[in-house]
Amino acid sequence: MIKNSTIPTPIEMDELEALLIEFGILESDEEAEKLIAAENAAKATA
Repeated sequence: MIKNSTIPTPIEMDELEALLIEFGILESDEEAEKLIAAENAAKATA
């Protein structure tokens, strides 16, 4: 039998996104744009 089970409290999408960015699981919008620009530049010069 499970004791002390806890139902998680839902959080807003903005809070979830901030946590994912903080822990390095998700890139921030600015970092994602930099990576895309770098990939496009590499493809253009290849």
